Amino acid sequence: MPPRRPRPWPSRPRACWSSALRLLHAFQFYFARTENERRIMPHFDLRIGQPAADEVFDVLGPRIRFLTPLSDRDSDYCLIAGVVPAGVGVPVHSHQERETFYVLEGEIEGLLDKRWITFGVGDVADVPGGLKHAWRNVSGASAQLLFVTSMRLGRFFRDIAVPVALAGKGPPSPADLQRLVGVAEAYGYWLGSPADNVALGISMG
Repeated sequence: MPPRRPRPWPSRPRACWSSALRLLHAFQFYFARTENERRIMPHFDLRIGQPAADEVFDVLGPRIRFLTPLSDRDSDYCLIAGVVPAGVGVPVHSHQERETFYVLEGEIEGLLDKRWITFGVGDVADVPGGLKHAWRNVSGASAQLLFVTSMRLGRFFRDIAVPVALAGKGPPSPADLQRLVGVAEAYGYWLGSPADNVALGISMG
């Protein structure tokens, strides 16, 4: 019997999005900076069962969908569904925003604290701000994740992404990589050099 082909996205029933929103609420509570914030934090005002948008974006290989609407308020939280296809990597980088990832399906390797760690279904990867990190999928099948971060980092993803219908096939082009460098510099984010990534076993070409 041939192996089951992974779905490109989690299924769309109401229960799926409800679970995602409950996860966001848990992350909001987890990220609260003080005990007082934990006591008074209001519930987020999203309609249960409805993602923010159906459009899927290509971020130089990985695919994302915003589950919470983007805003200009940096204090807001951004919940994103992501798919990292087999063979795709995210180059080493760092930013001041914290990110927390939850693996829904498949397996992915993360470079955290200068070592590669394998994350499978149900695992959580919590990446503090300022930590140099990277991702790669060497499993042979797509990995699906939910992750939550700041609204500012969500806007960064928007600014470097293109609608999947307009994305080219194959690895990112030199123009794509140059655009990534320009946007990262504008946001004040650090990107590793090509030599840094090769040394870590990550290829963008």
